[in-house]
Amino acid sequence: MPGSAAQLHDTNVRAKDFERLLEDFRKRVVGVDAVELVTTDGILIAIDGADQVAGEKGAAMAAGLHSLACAVGPAFKNRGPSVLKQMFFEADDDTLFFTMRAAQGTLIAVLAVAGADPGLIAHEMKALVQSVSAHLATPTRNNVAPLPVGGER
Repeated sequence: MPGSAAQLHDTNVRAKDFERLLEDFRKRVVGVDAVELVTTDGILIAIDGADQVAGEKGAAMAAGLHSLACAVGPAFKNRGPSVLKQMFFEADDDTLFFTMRAAQGTLIAVLAVAGADPGLIAHEMKALVQSVSAHLATPTRNNVAPLPVGGER
């Protein structure tokens, strides 16, 4: 595949740039424990504040919650489909989890400690997304062959 090494290099450079951006966000915003950039289908792009395994779980959770919220969101309106911007939930231990649409096909997810200010975190997430959203879009993968019945290629 011509150009695939260059594409891989560009992807790695892009991920490192995003990791620095996420690290700055985590260190700057009080109460943020981990932050990640993920695709809407659950692929981890970049993470700061957690290891790869936790990041992949968080990516799956963010994508699943985003999908669920997009499906139920129109039930609250009589206008048909809408674009979900942001959602968050609070666990019984007061841990907060936020997810926000960062760009087409991309989400930012934040895990915050108990006692963190949800309004501040949501505001900072929105500011981050507005400042770099042009660089965050994830292209749709439409040339991927579906798995045959049984799940093996």
